[in-house]
Amino acid sequence: MHNSKIKKALTYLTNYFLPILFWLSVLFGFDTPVIAILTVITAVIHELGHICAMMLIGSDEAVPKGHITGFRLKRPVKSSYHKEILTLAAGPLFNLAAALLALPTVVFFGEYGWLFISLNAMTALSNLIPAEGYDGYGILTLIAEYSGRSTLPLLRISFFMSIFFTFLSLYLIGRVGGGFWIFCIFFVSVITKIGKILKYNVF
Repeated sequence: MHNSKIKKALTYLTNYFLPILFWLSVLFGFDTPVIAILTVITAVIHELGHICAMMLIGSDEAVPKGHITGFRLKRPVKSSYHKEILTLAAGPLFNLAAALLALPTVVFFGEYGWLFISLNAMTALSNLIPAEGYDGYGILTLIAEYSGRSTLPLLRISFFMSIFFTFLSLYLIGRVGGGFWIFCIFFVSVITKIGKILKYNVF
């Protein structure tokens, strides 16, 4: 029993806590404190959208867990396609709502208010891209499954989208000194996708 508890604690530490610690270190290491803090708040708002949707449909797995590619929520068990799509769409919708509700704060906080609005808007839009691990990819996958179509083309699109954003982030780093966070996320995503491509012969 004692060894089982230790093993469970180590599993939680390596699978959930350390990935979150890694991304927080990257975020606060490369960005200014203000941008880092607002980015964390934006991420929390996004995950809160998913959590609220999952609680609404009665899911028992409504707590996000750390992953090397970011936060992840377990796919609801025995849930309809419509409810799963709602759960995925809730994250970007919460960010868009936060951006709209934050518009009056510009009067008091100026550029910080605009920064918060921009981060939420970018988070909402970026999460709708058809790259694996993002809400847009999940929504398109569910639509394909529901209509009986193959999801293989989505895997191919996802791979090329990840490569595109990896090089785009490198360009941003070179031109404006920003984009480290985007680069790390998509670079890790490309590496994991290469392993999947080799394993399942996607191409």
